[in-house]
Amino acid sequence: MTTKRNKAAIGAVFCLALAVTACTGENGAESEGSRQTIHKPDKTITVVETPEPKAGPIEVANIRNVEGMGQGFLNEDAVIVMRQNPDVKPIQVEGTTQPPNNLYAYDLQSNTAKALKPDSENQNFAVLSPDGKHLFYKVNYEEDAHGFILNLETKRAVPTGDSLIDYADAQWLDNSTVMFRTMEGKLVTSDLEGKTKVLFEGPKEGRIVSAAKTAEGLYYVANEKLYFLPDGAADPSVVAESAESVVPSPDGKQLAVVKKATETTRTLFITDTKGNELLKLGTATQVFGVSWSPDSAKIVYNLMSENGGDGGIIVADAVTGETTGLSVDVQNAASTLRWSPSGKKILVTTFKEQGFVSYVITLK
Repeated sequence: MTTKRNKAAIGAVFCLALAVTACTGENGAESEGSRQTIHKPDKTITVVETPEPKAGPIEVANIRNVEGMGQGFLNEDAVIVMRQNPDVKPIQVEGTTQPPNNLYAYDLQSNTAKALKPDSENQNFAVLSPDGKHLFYKVNYEEDAHGFILNLETKRAVPTGDSLIDYADAQWLDNSTVMFRTMEGKLVTSDLEGKTKVLFEGPKEGRIVSAAKTAEGLYYVANEKLYFLPDGAADPSVVAESAESVVPSPDGKQLAVVKKATETTRTLFITDTKGNELLKLGTATQVFGVSWSPDSAKIVYNLMSENGGDGGIIVADAVTGETTGLSVDVQNAASTLRWSPSGKKILVTTFKEQGFVSYVITLK
């Protein structure tokens, strides 16, 4: 059995995304790969066409199943998964007794799993530090969650303050600082010893639904608008309208922005740091799991169509917009997709009747 929050973070189905191909222009338009840039006296307009999907250069070498909810790659040959731990004292969840969900390191070479910190508590939503030495995770008590940082060498875990943590993913700002969102809507950072400070109190009106920090400042979505607050500035600027989520590329040069296209559809765009649309990658009822490859060259995501669609995961070239659908048996998945350090493997999680199942997709 999973908590209601875990179910909410995973429940969705996929559909195949629209591909982006090159378009040509006339009347002063310049073709830029899959984009068409039209120069006006007072502005520049980028137009993107999205014809039917076609095969791209990315191919799948193999797909393997791993029991549990994938949390990310520990290294190129090991993943972090959440699964029930029968070797610790059971806990009470929603009126029943069951083994708690603990975080495990699953070795892809030996097919063995080892609990990272065995305990009678529900552990989930783990995010590994860039140097791979510390793991931020959350401990759930029914619908409430608190943050912890685990030293993977000493196995010592320290709490990150008393604030209740939102279910959204955390972000490591460097090897010793992690940022997360509280239930009150604040953005808080913690060092490795659990000392916290408020990075951003939140907007005066509305609530943050997505946030990410770059070297230049803070991007956040509230009131269906994407804002940017430069470091040291007092007031943010509006970067995009009708926004629902934002994920900056690792090199900080581009943004992946999900926008509300209509009342029932969402569209994924790649934009520059000012919010100018560069590529339109796909439209569906919902867009989930958006994640950049470590080298910022590719982006992976999954879409949910109202009628279920064909299912699948989409990998797109971040420059040309060329897309490839990765065929995998995924019925219900909405969690963030994860790349391995080399960018050659992708981790995705789905929820089936028997529980969470993860897939490690190796690309050629």
